[in-house]
Amino acid sequence: MAVFLPNTTCDIYRNNSTLSAAGVACKIQSVFEHALKVDEHVNPAKKYSHILMVDYTVDIRDGYSYGIITAANQDKVYVPDASGTLFLVVFVQRENNVKRVYLKRQGVSWPSNEV
Repeated sequence: MAVFLPNTTCDIYRNNSTLSAAGVACKIQSVFEHALKVDEHVNPAKKYSHILMVDYTVDIRDGYSYGIITAANQDKVYVPDASGTLFLVVFVQRENNVKRVYLKRQGVSWPSNEV
C-alpha cells in the first residue's frame, strides 16, 4: 500500500488562474537525475523534474490525453503556496490511497528554499 508522510504544502490552480485547493498536505521529491536519463526523443512536454504525492481525494488534474498534453488543461502547483515555486502537472497516477503527481518545475525566483 502506498503511503506518504507530508513534508510541505501546496496550492493547486486550475485553468491557469483559479485557485482549486490551498494548503494541501503533500510530499515533494526531486527526480532530476532520473529525468536526465529519460530518452532524449521523448516529447519535452512529457518530461518531469519532481514527483508530488497527495491524498487520493485531492482533485488535481493533468492535461494528458492519448499521449498529448494540452497546456490549457494542466493544473499548476505552487509549493509551499502561491508565493512559492511553480510546477506544471504532467501526469497524475493513483496508487491505492495516494496520487503520484509528475511535475515539471518552472522558473524559480532566486534565492529560493522552496525547490
